Amino acid sequence: LEGLATVAARRGGAVTVEPAPVAYRAWSFDARIQGRVTNTAIVTTDHRLTLAIDGAGAEKVTVASIAYPSAESRAAWEQEAPVTIGEVVSDQTFAAGGYPRLFPGPVPHDPVAMRAYLAVGHPIDAYGPGEMIVAVTDLAQERHLTGRDTATTLRTLAREPGIAELGTVSDRGGRSGLAFAADGDFTGLPTRFVLVIDPVTGRILASETWLTTSTGALGLTAPVATDYRLFNYP
Repeated sequence: LEGLATVAARRGGAVTVEPAPVAYRAWSFDARIQGRVTNTAIVTTDHRLTLAIDGAGAEKVTVASIAYPSAESRAAWEQEAPVTIGEVVSDQTFAAGGYPRLFPGPVPHDPVAMRAYLAVGHPIDAYGPGEMIVAVTDLAQERHLTGRDTATTLRTLAREPGIAELGTVSDRGGRSGLAFAADGDFTGLPTRFVLVIDPVTGRILASETWLTTSTGALGLTAPVATDYRLFNYP
């Protein structure tokens, strides 16, 4: 992570406004449990956020794809809440100060300050390094991170006990990266939280959430991915 931070820092950049959009694709496993029956759907959405430092901007979310594991699940979802490809889930504009930021103000460029910044609204001390990966994911969803921002984020992760390197992987978009992960059970089930970093640019490519040993009442076989984010994609 320290080496990747050095790579990211070469991109430099310190901005006072954020004209560049944040774009990511989100995949979520959604389940509706009714008695002993679990109806599931896999919904993929594309997110695009353009946000200035003063909180003005625009956010649009559209459905990229949807999949059902069975005909029964499809029928149940289409009866209760049909979803269609291309559907606009959300399309909002925000006046200055109107966007509900999780991370207001400039991104710190010191690892100690960055950890405190990430911990606002994210109980890292109580939940452990998995919650830090959740916080970094939320940050990447909200902020256009410069190379300097990313470098500080990676150096903060490098100093956090419990984050392990998993090696080279391909993200869900087919992009090669290095994966880092931490485990936790604060969601109610044993969960692994993963970040994928581009070794060439240091950019955050993706994040994933996996149920590792138990899926509770979801009716899935562990290990199984239940959520991912692809940044700067499509």
